Amino acid sequence: MRARRWIKLGLAAIVSLIAAGYFYHYTREQTRHPATDDAYVGADVTRIAPRVGGPVLRLAVQENQRVRRGQLLFSIDPAPYQLAVEQAEAALNTTRQSYSEAEAALQAAEAQLAQSRVQAANAARNAARVHQLALQQYLSRAQDDDARTAARAAAVAVRTAAARVAQARQALAGTGPEAQQRQREAALKQARLDLGYTRVYAPTDGVIAGLTLRPGAVVSAAQPVFAIVNDHDVWVDANYKETAIHRIRPGQVADIHLDIYPDRDFRGVVESLSGGSGAAFSLLPPENATGNWVKVVQRVPVRVHLVNPDSHLPLPIGTSASVSIDTGPLARPWFWPWP
Repeated sequence: MRARRWIKLGLAAIVSLIAAGYFYHYTREQTRHPATDDAYVGADVTRIAPRVGGPVLRLAVQENQRVRRGQLLFSIDPAPYQLAVEQAEAALNTTRQSYSEAEAALQAAEAQLAQSRVQAANAARNAARVHQLALQQYLSRAQDDDARTAARAAAVAVRTAAARVAQARQALAGTGPEAQQRQREAALKQARLDLGYTRVYAPTDGVIAGLTLRPGAVVSAAQPVFAIVNDHDVWVDANYKETAIHRIRPGQVADIHLDIYPDRDFRGVVESLSGGSGAAFSLLPPENATGNWVKVVQRVPVRVHLVNPDSHLPLPIGTSASVSIDTGPLARPWFWPWP
């Protein structure tokens, strides 16, 4: 009887040790692999907004359609923008004609100045010769006075021609036709840009979401009309309790279980940890410095990048997930049998 009792006590002790070992192993695994089911799928969302306004002429995509970068999404009625281009071209042609006329006027003024200078030099030489002949009494004093008057008139004509040249140059540059031509060229470029903006293309690959646009609807510039969800770069935002954050580091491997695909497991890598808890960025953060204070365990978002997405399994943003992160081996006694 005594032997049987000792056997029972021995078996009970062995069972107790095994149970304690498994419990210890379980708690260690929970510490090594912190998990949370407060996690949601996220991805880059690009809001599509036209750069110009007007009625929608054509809609080239549908809700939930997958699009490629550079693919046409929709087009706006280009008629008023085409008219603006034609008006800008006409204004530019008028300005160019005015510029050509100003150039021709400057050339004519310069030619007149050159001619006046030649005439003034000739009149000055003639006046000098007549004055010498008048001193020798070969010519009368009246002829001498006429020659001097002609020389002075020629000099005045030179100054007048020089003033006209300066005026023509000022008209050609500065606030004249040259500046107007640059303004008209810039206006034409802007009109052509606006005409090109009437066709809206996809800025990235992804899936159309929130599409309510229809042909004939009037859109406004810089007002989003729908979105494109980028499905190539997907992550999971896992909200961990602050008591588990101290072991989580970027680069650690994570197991991801998505509720939308219960039979498929995904792998991920910790990308970053948020700089604050979720409550810190809420619309109405708690004011713990006033009133009755109750300590509540906060959650800190941890971004886990999905490394093995499946193109045949779409991942809608906002869907629920469970995340378990391997924080690395823990220190254990030398006699511990499990890895």
